[in-house]
Amino acid sequence: MPQKRKANFEHVMYLIHKDYLLTRKLQVRRSTLADLDHLRDQIASLSNGKLIQQDIREAITQNASKQIAFTVSVTGLPVGILVISKNVNLDYYISHFCVQDHIILKEYPKEKHSRLIHAVLNPVFQKCSRFILREVLRLADKACIYFESHDKTLVPEIFNEFCLVRARTFPHFLKQKWDFSFEPEYYERRGDTMDVLDGDRDPFDQQEPPFALSIISKKELTFKKTLNNTRIIVVGASDTGISFLESLLTLKEVRFTNITLLAPGGLLTMNVQDEGMLMKAISTNYTFEELKNLMLDVRITILDAKMMTLNKKERTIGLDKNCKLPYDVLISTVGLIDTVLQEQKLISTGVFNHCKYEGYKSQTCIQGVYSIDDPYLYQEFAKSSNKSSNIELLTRKKKPYHIAIYGRTLNTFCLVNGLINRGVDPRRIFLVIPPRKHDLKEPAEMNSNL
Repeated sequence: MPQKRKANFEHVMYLIHKDYLLTRKLQVRRSTLADLDHLRDQIASLSNGKLIQQDIREAITQNASKQIAFTVSVTGLPVGILVISKNVNLDYYISHFCVQDHIILKEYPKEKHSRLIHAVLNPVFQKCSRFILREVLRLADKACIYFESHDKTLVPEIFNEFCLVRARTFPHFLKQKWDFSFEPEYYERRGDTMDVLDGDRDPFDQQEPPFALSIISKKELTFKKTLNNTRIIVVGASDTGISFLESLLTLKEVRFTNITLLAPGGLLTMNVQDEGMLMKAISTNYTFEELKNLMLDVRITILDAKMMTLNKKERTIGLDKNCKLPYDVLISTVGLIDTVLQEQKLISTGVFNHCKYEGYKSQTCIQGVYSIDDPYLYQEFAKSSNKSSNIELLTRKKKPYHIAIYGRTLNTFCLVNGLINRGVDPRRIFLVIPPRKHDLKEPAEMNSNL
């Protein structure tokens, strides 16, 4: 059973329902309107229930529909329903995602690809997800199935059986489309895309995809996926930590069910929805869209906490929330932070206000002084109706506050841009650039061989 985010249970719990013993009588068939009426209450409880009912009804009643609906039944009673597409825009997937890392495209013709659109299944039969997907592919005469995760996509439990596909990075810096010229053979090979679901997507738009893509093939469904319940704790959401998590989550044969990331303030994608609202320079290893497409907040447990103590004998770590967290494997990837305030024996305002660790309360804090690496920077400068919030004080008309930014790095200008995009008047921002400390006293020698 998945653990709740606020739970601190040290063991793994398993649950079996008596109806699960009927899985030998589980069948998958084409859906009917009677199945939709039987599952109406279960579908209506979902946030996108109306859309699911509309797509299911269209797939059942209209032969020209681009979708197919399949019903999962046990002893004749419907317990779930899946909706897949008849085809996909394969050229777009290949040009924007590394599909070749998972399948050999020569062995999978274009008509053998499909996409999972909706999946509603009784939780009692979640363990049969691989069998259900295998039967759906057999009945639909497909060999590979995809799943797209957009910003507001309701991710089903069956998503855990899929493998995340890495998105491609385009080798240019200007956000403009390149001029392509195609030979007539290309258009003949591509064919007509009017009948293809999402056929209007341009495979050569040279833009990062606005969604995450997952994949699973019929061959992968024949293998059993091993569940690993090792308690893995990653401390710090640096590039190294995210890369480590990505390597674990991309394993096809193993699924890690107990991964925890300690990230004070949460991940960047949990605080910012638009790239223009960033207040720090983004990493050179992961772009903002790549971080969103990893969907770490859905696939692992993220704790807004900071590690303060370590007990090797008990194999536990102490958090700033006055609690302990047990572990089997501990990975420390805290990264580098700004130490200007630490050199002055000061603590950032965000850390002082949000952390409950007693050691912080004894340190000196000047309210209103922040570090650029404060993990709660986005929460402190979030738009709020509270009149005492920082953004409200900086944007009000009567006696507005002013803000001074000290530094000369790229983060300095990103912070200025983030404040302006939050409605702060540029005239209320003072930029203080310190003198250089590490300039070369002697000019560097040029290599004449270059």
